[in-house]
Amino acid sequence: ARTAGRGYRAHHHRGRLRAVGVHDRRGNGGAWSPV
Repeated sequence: ARTAGRGYRAHHHRGRLRAVGVHDRRGNGGAWSPV
């Protein structure tokens, strides 16, 4: 899982990161799992 600004980017660039991976709140709040 990747840490996207520790949740910061995840909240501000959801659509952008959505294409990169899936948001996993169970991680660090900003963890993205490449799918």
